Amino acid sequence: MTQEEWRAGAGFFLEAHGVVNFTAEEICPVGKTHKTATLYAPPPEFILNSLKLIEGPLDWIRWYEGSAPVGVNSWFRSEAYNRSVGGGKNSIHLTGGAADITKRRWTPLRIALAFAHDYPMAEQLGIGLYPTFVHVDIRGMIGRRAPARWTGKGAEKNWWKKMDLVA
Repeated sequence: MTQEEWRAGAGFFLEAHGVVNFTAEEICPVGKTHKTATLYAPPPEFILNSLKLIEGPLDWIRWYEGSAPVGVNSWFRSEAYNRSVGGGKNSIHLTGGAADITKRRWTPLRIALAFAHDYPMAEQLGIGLYPTFVHVDIRGMIGRRAPARWTGKGAEKNWWKKMDLVA
């Protein structure tokens, strides 16, 4: 599937479901390369996982404690692309059910703690804190073991045990 076909098809699907804050290009920038791997469009059924991610945690964090844009660093990854960027063998990015995100004027720690302590379905999420972003996935909603919490290299260990949000 070409980049134009992906944008048109996935864009139509997102629009039909009332999605206004995320684009097909954010879910999968078809054609993007890393080393020798090229990112290909996800199978059509994976867009449903992306929709669950949008309608759940991503829209929630956008509006939590005041509206602010949510940036996407990485969302769907094809297998070769995932290997190239160092993703795990069973990464939920492979299903379209995970995104690495930021929120304007928020630290990654604050985002991760908001998900872990205040998101209504936190027990369904995987949340990973990294120095410059937060990984959030819907593992429990797609039949994977949940919850999961972890710390990437260079981020605060055991962050999920904190009870107060840190700005």
